[in-house]
Amino acid sequence: MSDSAAKVEVLQCGACGAAVPLAAGATFPCPHCGSEVTPSAAHVALRDAVNGDADARRRAEALARELSAAGPALRALGRFVSEGGYLLPAFVLMGVGAFVSMMALFNLQSFGLSTLHVDVIDVLRDGEYMALFVGIIAIFVGAIPIVAAFGLRTASGRAKLLLSLAARPPSHAGENPECRQCGAPLAAAAADALAVRCHYCAADNLVAVPADVLGAKISATANVNASIEIAAQEHRKERVLVRRKLILRLALVVAPIALTYALFGFGATTGRPDWRDAIASERLWLPVYVDGATAKSAVLTYSCTARDAFSVLMALRHGESLSAVVAPPESAPSAVLDTPQGKRPLIDGRGGPVQVDVPHSGWFEIVVQPGACPLDRFGDPVTLRLDVR
Repeated sequence: MSDSAAKVEVLQCGACGAAVPLAAGATFPCPHCGSEVTPSAAHVALRDAVNGDADARRRAEALARELSAAGPALRALGRFVSEGGYLLPAFVLMGVGAFVSMMALFNLQSFGLSTLHVDVIDVLRDGEYMALFVGIIAIFVGAIPIVAAFGLRTASGRAKLLLSLAARPPSHAGENPECRQCGAPLAAAAADALAVRCHYCAADNLVAVPADVLGAKISATANVNASIEIAAQEHRKERVLVRRKLILRLALVVAPIALTYALFGFGATTGRPDWRDAIASERLWLPVYVDGATAKSAVLTYSCTARDAFSVLMALRHGESLSAVVAPPESAPSAVLDTPQGKRPLIDGRGGPVQVDVPHSGWFEIVVQPGACPLDRFGDPVTLRLDVR
């Protein structure tokens, strides 16, 4: 019993000797035998002092609501993962995650084109693209263990804390719960009350702890039921365990990403030049009929007698413009820049250049259709120069 409780002894029934909780009214009913017990002035003063402290009751109610146990779904998920039940679904989810990853990259590409004016798939290096693809799968599959680890530890920590603040069960059936700190009988609580303050030692007691928490076998519970301070220490220990568990789960998610980048992130693996390198040097890919290329222009040369269309891919950046100059102009080829918004001509009907603004950063296909060859130039070369500004 605490010092404050020792000042006033617990009120006892004169008929049966049972402890009597302090209640409203001039006399208090004995919960054991039903006799009316007349309290002393000190007992009445204790009751009125605690009942008059409305702020304390509100604080206790707020604390009780804040410490409400983690939901049953979160606890069930934590047990499911911790007991190994997630291993088989994880393999199934990896296949689903691959589809989700492809859809996510498709949406990311659409967002980049419409909002950022960047084709994300084009500008990423092969290793970065693979890391992003595998990373989305890892996050999709690993999110459940991460949430489960958090849920399990949170549920365990809150259960310990709830048990440490819970009122003791009554000594006999039908009696009121007893104070967790001094053992005195608590006053009858309202139907919706979460906490009751002891009249003798002023300790707040939770009286609405979920049944599954009260029935749980949680180690070291007996060591945390003495005071709120000790319970808070236990809660801080649980928070440290939660952080460690989350770090471990995050490491399992990040590891595939790091491994993928280590294996594939150094250099291209698809045969396509790196877009960022191409921007700074020769911008062309699939260089058919290319005589020369720099970071600002490319020269294509083909025979005047050519009839089949051909194409090249060119690395371009948003904000740049592209035009084409043909010589001789009377060869009248057509050259178009293929964009998501449609094909844009680079040469007008008279063989003159047309300046086209680049809509986004990425790789673009330029399709060239040779024109009619004048008889006096039969067999002569035709030069098409692509200029970037």
